[in-house]
Amino acid sequence: MEDLHKQIFPFTAGETIERIKIRRLDVIARDLNCNDNILVKFDVQGYEDKVILGGRKLVSKAKVLIVETSFQSLYKEQPLFDTIYNMLKQMGFSYMGNLDQIENPVDGSILQADSVFVRGTK
Repeated sequence: MEDLHKQIFPFTAGETIERIKIRRLDVIARDLNCNDNILVKFDVQGYEDKVILGGRKLVSKAKVLIVETSFQSLYKEQPLFDTIYNMLKQMGFSYMGNLDQIENPVDGSILQADSVFVRGTK
């Protein structure tokens, strides 16, 4: 986490190291038997671009994506909104607005939002 994250959310300042196995979203989705026109929600703490790229097949079946996007860096090396917006635009999605957003309690600036992207709208 970046210092900004720890300052705004002090309860997250501690850390525990845990070993995990990472698999591509498309590998996991093979067992889900998903149809076309699904909704996919991404909330992956700064790994949005990597998860989207590792889930291209699943994303291609989606009609709607809800992606937790950040407007300020809360995690090291995370993509911000503009990067995710451009990536999804190239994949045929349009940005349609936010469902929820989190503001910085110090200055009121927007930190994160659940951004809605829909395929095939102009």
